[in-house]
Amino acid sequence: MNTFLSRQFKTVTAAKDKRCQIMMHRIFNVFCMTGFVCSLLLFSFPRGVALTTDKLNASMDHFLESLHETQQKQAVFEFKSKERLNWHYFPRDRAGVPLSSLSVSQKETFRELLSLLLSVKGQRVVDQVIAMENILYQKALQDGDDAERRDPGKYYISLFRESNNKDIIGVRFEGHHLSINLSLVQGGISTTPLFLGTDPAKVSGGELDGLEALRPIVNRAQNILETLTEDQLRQTIVGRAPREILTRAQQTIQRPKPRGINIMTCSSKTQSAFWELITWYAEVYHPTISNTKITEMKASSDDTLFFSWSGDPDAKAPHYFSCQGDDWLIEYVNSQASANHVHTVWRDTSNDFGRDLLSEQISTSH
Repeated sequence: MNTFLSRQFKTVTAAKDKRCQIMMHRIFNVFCMTGFVCSLLLFSFPRGVALTTDKLNASMDHFLESLHETQQKQAVFEFKSKERLNWHYFPRDRAGVPLSSLSVSQKETFRELLSLLLSVKGQRVVDQVIAMENILYQKALQDGDDAERRDPGKYYISLFRESNNKDIIGVRFEGHHLSINLSLVQGGISTTPLFLGTDPAKVSGGELDGLEALRPIVNRAQNILETLTEDQLRQTIVGRAPREILTRAQQTIQRPKPRGINIMTCSSKTQSAFWELITWYAEVYHPTISNTKITEMKASSDDTLFFSWSGDPDAKAPHYFSCQGDDWLIEYVNSQASANHVHTVWRDTSNDFGRDLLSEQISTSH
């Protein structure tokens, strides 16, 4: 076992929670068997320090210095390029430098960069999403299908910069069922679109048997339902679950018409459960980022805060929920594959990709 793997293994075995320890071992084993240990983000990442443009620029420079010339050309784009908005969560060819092309040391350097952006929880979720892709890859091999499109090495790193302004930067890490988009403009931070997905939603059999990476989300949403009165439930539950998130992978979205119930008309217990759900999404990011985002979201006007549910309230058959505030929207759907395939997204109607921040920067510079 090389030094890198040894260090990961020691960290795995240090887990205090027995169930967490077992699952961490399983994920570790899967990555070892596939030769894809390099994407194992959680086990070597420090919690990091507060994110600033200087720190992110330094980490980006460190990562780029580890790449050879061809990889550098793949990784870097102008901040204002159309590519920055070209996001999706389907398996497809992407711009950027793929994980599969990186050496172990290059991947360690990338992990250092990502640790500035994501929390420990966020790192763990990313690990699990990529582990799910390996399940689809192995299944495609067994079934004689097109396994290449399920290659768990097809997660791409794209860095965005302004040639004459180091205070305008962006990072995208994206592949099937994963899209992390973070933009910094003159100290302001945009964290959307953020997309996460899992197929299967619950693993059955194999090394990862029982893994439900995104189950904590729907558990929190159901906690909201449990606090509602019968009359409030009638307002909240609206029709059948759609097959897909309603906003798809649109580059821009409009503020949707409110659905369901205004949370501010409900009990304090319901409101608390609502914000616990919202917090889960924000806390994918590093605490110094998520704390700011939670504060911004909580500043929404009372009359804009809505929660809706569609489909099976027990979450055993197809189901969907949405949460929204002034200018943000969260969607979650589990309808495909007999409710065993999750898609969820966090969007900002005005500031996806840092649009608002960039507009403000342009207006103040003239």
